[in-house]
Amino acid sequence: MNDQRNEFGDLMNRMARSLHEGSVADLLHQLRKALDARAEIQSVEPLMAKFVMSLDTMRLRGVQDMPCLLITGDGAELPEVARRFRTQTIAPGTIPVFLALTQAAHERIRRDVPTSGCLLLSAAQMERIANDAEPRGQLKRFLWDQMPKRTFIPYDCTHPAEESVFEGRRPEIERLTYDTHKSFALAGPGLIGKSSVVRQYLRQMRRQHPEDANRRVYVDCNSFGNLDPDEFARRIALKISSSKRAGQTTADTLLGFFGYERFMTGSPVELILDEVDEVCNNVAFRALGASVMDKTCRLILCGKRNLFRALFDPRWPLNGRVELMRLHPLDVPDARRLVTEPMAELGIALPSDKSHIADMILGLTGRLPYLIQVLCQRLAENAIQAGRSSVSERDVNEAMETPETWLRFTAPLENPATSEERLVAHALLQNPQDFYTIAMVDEIVQREGVALPLERIQAVCDDLVISNVLAWRHGGLSLANGALVEFARRQGIARSGLRQAVEAIRAERRLAAPVYR
Repeated sequence: MNDQRNEFGDLMNRMARSLHEGSVADLLHQLRKALDARAEIQSVEPLMAKFVMSLDTMRLRGVQDMPCLLITGDGAELPEVARRFRTQTIAPGTIPVFLALTQAAHERIRRDVPTSGCLLLSAAQMERIANDAEPRGQLKRFLWDQMPKRTFIPYDCTHPAEESVFEGRRPEIERLTYDTHKSFALAGPGLIGKSSVVRQYLRQMRRQHPEDANRRVYVDCNSFGNLDPDEFARRIALKISSSKRAGQTTADTLLGFFGYERFMTGSPVELILDEVDEVCNNVAFRALGASVMDKTCRLILCGKRNLFRALFDPRWPLNGRVELMRLHPLDVPDARRLVTEPMAELGIALPSDKSHIADMILGLTGRLPYLIQVLCQRLAENAIQAGRSSVSERDVNEAMETPETWLRFTAPLENPATSEERLVAHALLQNPQDFYTIAMVDEIVQREGVALPLERIQAVCDDLVISNVLAWRHGGLSLANGALVEFARRQGIARSGLRQAVEAIRAERRLAAPVYR
């Protein structure tokens, strides 16, 4: 241990005098070993060096891809260099790090540079991290000394999951990774994690195969809904290439563009189109369908109701050419890790003798990652604000009682659009079970004196999945989350909603019946 301390101290002393690529590489080696980090040098000058460090296995916000400025000396230009670095690197969810190798550099940055939202470490503090029995714990203490602890809560219900809270989905990512001869459509309810899956897939591919990064292209189609086919095709082409050919691409020439790109690169383009509901009926999709057949393009599509319906429409250009990938709730071990591990990283325990608390959270959320993040974000915020280091059953109940949390869980009950959807939703709420088959749903609905064809019940159940009232389970269905049942019980809406739905269906059938005179 003393040899290790001396080795790191000697390295700090050498670097305080002057930086060069070898000494910076030695430092990064020490940080990788101590913190289980990834680190990559960007530039090295005699008095400063820049690198990026990622603590991928630390489940906190902001500790992935941290821009770091290693700086020494005591020159007058030092504060300006630090200010410029901060301006260039600070962004939401990003923590710039200043590593000051001399006392003078540390004092100048502390005094003359705004370091709000940044981490400033002296050489002595870096030594403490490297030589501590738990280097990550020491780093966290420095982080929490300089920034509010709640800054690092990784749960976020408003964006696709960052790597720090991405959990599970291994079978889906393996299929995207290894079934490269297939195109896929992740079609299903909003907030189930479709965008999170494809972004995690992209992160893994960029790490494992950086040489192929340019051939995998992610496009968010949210703003493409009003584009005509030629402009849609041009936008797609320009995401792939900045060439003149791309800028002149139309819907009619898009297939040829994909062929040219394959000829030039030796491999097909991999096009990941997210939020395609408003564009999946664009005429340019004919070229995408043809490119899949020609093997000049591999597609991964993400969307909700419109994409799901298009997949079964024989007139759709990609019908039969992309494979549906349904996202189910997380498996129990994955969901439990998503609850407990980020909490533990924040110093908030779910004691092992109180495992029922984790089970309670999984039941309320239906193991849906979005709802787990909604509830756990609230629990973490409340615990940090109150200075608590554990979560109790009472804490869970109090978090659920806040209006915004309750609304996020129960809002899907406002979604069913047709009388048939309302009938099935309220009938299942009146008869809550852990698992339903279509035959079981049919039996429950028939008890209310309404008969629907099995294929119609299947279609209604799929629509209720898209509306987040139901969830696909392996081989069947379930109610999307336990809070729906509790809400229906409290408000007494299951029976009244069921009665209204039955009356509406009977009225609709009377109106549709032929009248004989």
